[in-house]
Amino acid sequence: MSGGRTTCSYFPPDDKHILYASTHEHDAAAPLQAQRRDDGK
Repeated sequence: MSGGRTTCSYFPPDDKHILYASTHEHDAAAPLQAQRRDDGK
């Protein structure tokens, strides 16, 4: 797998599944890196 990014994820309490969104099939170029705030969020 190459290109794209995982944009968000959710780990349900069952510890058996992961739900995530990714841009890897949309475009070969990864989206720009988001700038973090000074407080790290």
